[in-house]
Amino acid sequence: MSRRKLIWIMVAAAAAPSASLRAQTSFAIAAGVSGPRGSLGNAVNTGYHLLASIATDAGMYLPSGSDRAQRSNAGAPFRIRVDGGVTEFRYKLPGVSNAKARVLSGTANALVSPPQFGGGYIIGGIGLYHMSAECDGCTTSTTKGGVNGGVGYELPLARVRLFAEARYHYIGGPSDPTTAGVKSSTQFVPLSLGVIF
Repeated sequence: MSRRKLIWIMVAAAAAPSASLRAQTSFAIAAGVSGPRGSLGNAVNTGYHLLASIATDAGMYLPSGSDRAQRSNAGAPFRIRVDGGVTEFRYKLPGVSNAKARVLSGTANALVSPPQFGGGYIIGGIGLYHMSAECDGCTTSTTKGGVNGGVGYELPLARVRLFAEARYHYIGGPSDPTTAGVKSSTQFVPLSLGVIF
C-alpha cells in the first residue's frame, strides 16, 4: 500500500468518530386505542395497538455548549424513525365474539420537530401492512403498502421522554380482509401514549 493511500485512510478514520458522535439513537414503546375509519369503521369496533420504534437523528443536528444537553433531551429537529406495530379490532358480528381483524405494520417515517414547536412534532412515512381476518375455522390475509401521517408531543423528564401521538394510516386497494370484503381502503387512527429511552 502506498504512503499516500495510507495517509488518506488515516484521515478518514480520524473523521469517522466525529461524525458518528453526532448521531443519537433512541428507542420507544407505546400503546393505546385505535379508531377504525371509513368502511373499516362499519365492520369493527374500536381496537387497541402496541408499538415499538427506533429513531435516529443521523447526525443532522448537533447543538453546542450548554444547549447541547438540553436539545439532546428534547430531541433533534429532524429524525428518522422506524416503527413496528400490531393493531387488533373485534368485528361487529351478532352472536360472534371471537372474530377479529389484525394489522401488523412496519413503517419508515420522517419526524420534524422545529424548536418553535415547543416539544411538538409532525411525523409521516410509508410502510408495509399485513392485514388478517380471523374467526373459528376461517382465516384470510393480505399484505399491502400504505402511508401514514400524524402529530405528537414529547415531554422531557430526567432520563426519559414521555410522548403522546395521533397517527392516520391509509392502506389503499379493494377487498382488504379487515373491511370484511368491502371494496374499499383500510383506514384507522391510533392514539398512543409511550416512553422514549
